[in-house]
Amino acid sequence: MNGTELYERLATLLDESTAQYFTEDERWAALTSGQQEYAAIILAQYKAKSAINPSESIPEILRALYLSVSSTTGDSFIALPANFLYDISLSLGGAYNRPLLKRPLSRTIPFEKKNSYSGTSGYYYSITASQINMEIPQPTNPGGLAYTLEYLQKPTKIDSNTNPILPDYTHFAIAIFAFAQLLKKSARIQEALYQYQEFIQSIKYL
Repeated sequence: MNGTELYERLATLLDESTAQYFTEDERWAALTSGQQEYAAIILAQYKAKSAINPSESIPEILRALYLSVSSTTGDSFIALPANFLYDISLSLGGAYNRPLLKRPLSRTIPFEKKNSYSGTSGYYYSITASQINMEIPQPTNPGGLAYTLEYLQKPTKIDSNTNPILPDYTHFAIAIFAFAQLLKKSARIQEALYQYQEFIQSIKYL
């Protein structure tokens, strides 16, 4: 369903005594939060599964968030895109022409040192809150280090001009989460908790 249809679905869940407390902007914001929460839960499940099985496929739901960006940098770091949520892969072109392996930030070491993480030498990257750091020889061609970053973007907002980015089968759960959030704002805590449980039970890892 589109954004307007999802908004109407939420309106059917709100009773008259609750609906009067919330502006249109608050309802759209609640729907946006529902989409973000759904994606966050699926991403957490995917991370847990891929930690056990590195070949775990990206869930269908998260593929709606997939983006690929190719650009160049003159340094051994890349600023994170403003809409960055989670990295899929990073590869270098040109003279490097290879994929980089992801290393936990706590295990980052200088490139020149022996790789104590895997026991072999290699090219790695780690991610901070604002950038991607690459453990590679310093680029010799400033501004000319080509890279391709594949990542998941943050779910877009939902409003009258922007449709949900997640698949249709997530939309009912998103509306339930929005309903729970608005119930909580109106101090109907027990009802909000019940609806949140309904939301959790509606989530599908696909």
